[in-house]
Amino acid sequence: MMEDHNQQQVDQHLLVENDSGEAIDAVHFLIICNIQKRNNVNTLIRNAFAFKFVPIIVGMPKLGEQQSCLHFERLEECKAYLQERNVPIVGIEIMAESASILTDPFTSSIALMPGNEGAGLNDRQKSACDSFLYIPQYGNGTASLNVAVATTICLQRYSLWRG
Repeated sequence: MMEDHNQQQVDQHLLVENDSGEAIDAVHFLIICNIQKRNNVNTLIRNAFAFKFVPIIVGMPKLGEQQSCLHFERLEECKAYLQERNVPIVGIEIMAESASILTDPFTSSIALMPGNEGAGLNDRQKSACDSFLYIPQYGNGTASLNVAVATTICLQRYSLWRG
């Protein structure tokens, strides 16, 4: 059941407007940038809403089903928007400086950004991030998880952490 954003406490949450001018209660964002497959984009959007994250679409044409998302042409505009609101960008990427998701390396406000299906986060995306996290994987046979699966695990883990 959807919550009525007008009834929520404004002093506890960040209020933003989507492209339709509707108020969105948000301190949790999912940045969708450099994702190639439309199916993955649509899954990420649905799963973001399921975990009360606001999807931010960067550099992709606006699609009808994404009207409740925020849109930016360039990642730098998105970063500036989030910096103005003190929301850190956390990249989802397997690399040496990444914190394990099992350690709950979260802050009260967050913008998660997954990498591309094949190449992960590009250099521009990495430079936009304030920190990184990864999902520990056990066993052999898989270099990484599908972007929508990995991101949804992060959304769910963050939701458990915030309570």
